[in-house]
Amino acid sequence: MGVDGFKTAFARGEPLADVTVVFRPGVDGVAATQRLNALADDFDLHPSPYYNDPRMRLGTATKMALQRLFGWRIQRAPLPGGAGYWWTTVTEPSRYPDGCESLIERMGLSQPGADDDGQWLEWPEEQAAGDGDATAGYPAVEHRSVMRQRKPRHFPFGSVGIVLMIASVLPTAIGMVRGFNQLQRGQDATAVGSGVAVAFHPAFIACGALGALLVGVALVRALRRGGRTVA
Repeated sequence: MGVDGFKTAFARGEPLADVTVVFRPGVDGVAATQRLNALADDFDLHPSPYYNDPRMRLGTATKMALQRLFGWRIQRAPLPGGAGYWWTTVTEPSRYPDGCESLIERMGLSQPGADDDGQWLEWPEEQAAGDGDATAGYPAVEHRSVMRQRKPRHFPFGSVGIVLMIASVLPTAIGMVRGFNQLQRGQDATAVGSGVAVAFHPAFIACGALGALLVGVALVRALRRGGRTVA
């Protein structure tokens, strides 16, 4: 099926949900994936096995697709620490589409999702009650809630990580510059050793390690997001 449902969701700024699907033993994962993807234009499973498990698939869906297809109700909730929002389950999947009952063993949320920027987006229940069109029950873009307009900014993992890494090597760099100046004046380059000694202080080592970790997190998030765009 097409991707019009996803395009509509993107247009209104809706955060998508990442879901995992585990097929029953003996089910043809390729055929089952194609069958589920044909159900709606706002639900899509990746063709490749997740974590190299032929029974598992990672997928992307809108909130309304999960409720419409599986009776699965989710809602936004603050992230631990208050740095944004993510999806939480209100009602577990309670049904499967006709003909798909024998395919699926279980489903779950994968958090935080690559297509979820941590923003707030919720509509009153009476507006989100439509079961037909993927856009049914949604107000116009200009009527989004105040919470949506005040969406929290994403934590800048990469920028903070780079700053910490630079700070961790700063003593060595300063020591090398001072040592070079000492050599030009005919003195021993003792400043180099002093700078290196400071750089190996536990505080600076921890600073560099934390910076590398944050940069790694930023790269992983960027790679995941880059591979999850909808054409």
